[in-house]
Amino acid sequence: MLVYGHGTTEPGNRINRRESFIRVRELGVDGVELDVRLNPDGELLVIYDPHYEDGSAVADTSSLDHIRNRRPDLGTAYLVLSRRPAKEVVRTCVEHGHRVIHPYISMVDETFMKTARDHDLEVNVWTGFDEADETIEALISLGVDGVITGDTKQALRCRANKAG
Repeated sequence: MLVYGHGTTEPGNRINRRESFIRVRELGVDGVELDVRLNPDGELLVIYDPHYEDGSAVADTSSLDHIRNRRPDLGTAYLVLSRRPAKEVVRTCVEHGHRVIHPYISMVDETFMKTARDHDLEVNVWTGFDEADETIEALISLGVDGVITGDTKQALRCRANKAG
């Protein structure tokens, strides 16, 4: 299982900031997760905030579709938090041309994993900052491809414990 960081539990470390990317790489993660949005001027930005500086809503832009149209050679992932059945969530991911799905941790179980694997999707689960070790270990046992987390030290420790 790969571990992706988007921040750390360390005081003052904010998600989607250069400093957080540097810090999680220093901790030994396999990669960083970041939120890319298309701003109203058509530029790609790394932004976690819900609004741009001009006050317009980030949610009003459909970044993934724009990126896929402009650069179909770039891989994209469908990040999702939903109560819909796994079959519907996976179908939406595939219909939009993504080969990777990033479901929220509460969505992932054996049914979700089977559905995703039936469609040859890579599954990287995103979590918060306060998951129990047993929860991360359960994801490893389910065979997820990666975990995106704010507690990279914990995920790396759980991975090492399961491997050894």
